[in-house]
This record gives sequence, structure tokens and C-alpha cells, in this order.
Amino acid sequence: MGQSQSAAAFSPNNDLEPGTYRIIHDESNKALQIQDEDKQSLIISGRDSQGSDRQVTKDHWFLLRSGDGYIFKHCQHGSYISISFQSDYPYPILATQYPTSWVIFTKEGSSRLECVIATDKAPARVISLNTGYKKSVTDGDRLHLTKLLKNDKERWRLERIGDATGDAEETRLLRQQLKIVKTELVEDKSRLKIVEEQLAANLEELETTQIEFSKRVSELEEQREAVDQTNKELSAALEEASEKDTRIIEKDREISEKDESIRIMEMKLAEKDRIIAQLKEVARGSNMQQPRSTSHSPQRQAIYSNRVSPSPKPTLAAIAQSTQSRTQSDGRTALDTKLAELGWDSD
Repeated sequence: MGQSQSAAAFSPNNDLEPGTYRIIHDESNKALQIQDEDKQSLIISGRDSQGSDRQVTKDHWFLLRSGDGYIFKHCQHGSYISISFQSDYPYPILATQYPTSWVIFTKEGSSRLECVIATDKAPARVISLNTGYKKSVTDGDRLHLTKLLKNDKERWRLERIGDATGDAEETRLLRQQLKIVKTELVEDKSRLKIVEEQLAANLEELETTQIEFSKRVSELEEQREAVDQTNKELSAALEEASEKDTRIIEKDREISEKDESIRIMEMKLAEKDRIIAQLKEVARGSNMQQPRSTSHSPQRQAIYSNRVSPSPKPTLAAIAQSTQSRTQSDGRTALDTKLAELGWDSD
């Protein structure tokens, strides 16, 4: 192959038929594939065994239309050739789940589909082989996005294998997934039915619990009202008992005062009785001495009478009555004097 080609020799080709292709590096004749150890790394390696669209191999790619360009989808892994902008320029070309649309420039007049794969119709950036400092291409060399340099590292060749575009496989996979989803849906419906039944039972139990709870609340309210009434009655009873205790204390005080007054009166009465007894003894003694002091011979009485008064001579009865009255008067005078000393009346 020549070392450089004129850009005018390549032009955008929108007439490529979708199908299954190998992407061959034109200079080394090595196929583009996904690395076994790293499913994102794109490398070139020796051709895989020849196969048809029914025999999918790891260097087979589906070519699919995308607007004015194409996308490359790996037949086995379903990943797409895309650009990683997470690294510095030149950007690595990787296999990811996010497709990138490519513009394919084919060599005019070539039946071998020699091409340059670019990002746009300029073409400003193209897929190029990164050989590092090596001059020759070896297995395992990776891809990156570079400016168009018009050298052999940028040139590729598309080898058509068949018409398959992955639609049948995708349909089969979709049907398989649909079957799985339907099975899961049936299982989910079964589980949902169980959950709904459990939920209905829980709701019924909850309703019963709420009714029971309302009854309990009503009972507790009635009990609270009864307790409040009992507390009121108890408070009234305690207040009444307190008033009674106050009255009892007052009565006890009054009784104590009366007992003290009675005790004093009893002491006074006892003293009075003692004095009266003494006075009675004095009076009794005076009565016993009266005959000796008043009995005189008739002669002495006559003489005495004549000395005192020339009045008529009293009779014996009058003399006795006068003597008795004087004796009683003397006794009463002594009694009244003693009672007056004690602050009592003789009556």
C-alpha cells in the first residue's frame, strides 16, 4: 500500500448496506475486535475463523444506519464503537453502551471498500491505530481519535459477511425477555394478590381494633368522670371532716375549760364545806356552854335585875329565850365573818 493518499481520493459513502462486517486494518490486514480481558478495550488482532452471518464471532460487527452516518455494534457483546472523552487528547476509542455516529469515507473506484472512519463530513477527526513508538503493527495495538494525517494507520477496510443486522437476534432476545417479564408479572400478580388479601385482613383487623379502641376510650372517659366525681366527693368529705375536727377541738377546749371551772368550784365547795363544818363545831360548842353562863340563883338574878333596871322582874321563859337568841346571834356573827373572808354570802 502507498504511504499516503490524497483526501480527494476518499468521499462520504451513504450507500453502504447495513449488515454484518469485519473491520480490517488495511495495512496490517488485522481485524478489529474487543479484548477478552477488558470488554471496553478495542484492539486489532489476527482474523478470527471465517464465518457467516449465522456464525457470530468476536470480530464481527453490525453496521447500522444512524442519520447521515453509521454506527458499529458488536455482534457478541452488543456494545458500540464510541469515543471516551475522560482522557486527554488523543481520545481513546472504546467499546461502550453508548453509540457514536460515524461518517465512512470510501476510496473512489475501489471495490475493496477501503475507507476512513471519521466523526463528521469534514473529516477533521478519524479513527487511527495507535502503535506507539513502533513502526510496525502488532496484535493488541489500540485505537484512538486523531486528526486526519493521511497515512496508512488511518485506513481501514470493510469486509461484508452477511445481511444480519442483529434485528433477528434482538427480536429473539426481546421475546425471551418478554417471556421472562410475563412470568415475573404472573408471579408479581400472585404475590400482589397475597399482599392484597393480607392488606384486607389487616384493614379488617385495624377496623376492629379501632372500634375496640373507641369503646375503651369511652370506658376510660366514663371512669375518669367517675374518678373526678369521687375526688370531688372525697374533697367535700375531707373538708367536712376538717370542719368537724375543728369543732371537736373547740368543744374539747370548752370542755377542758369547764372541767377546770368545775375543779375550781369543787375546791371552793370543799373549802366551804370544811369551814361550815368548823363553824358548826364552834356553834355546837357555844350551845353546850350556854347553860353555865346563864344559870344563876334566883337571888343573884333578882339582885342583878334590881341593879340594872327598875323594870319589872322578867319571867323564867323570857330569860331563857333571851339567852338563846344571844347565843345564836353570836354564832351567826362568827359564821358570817368567816364567809365574808372567803368572799361568800352567809345565805
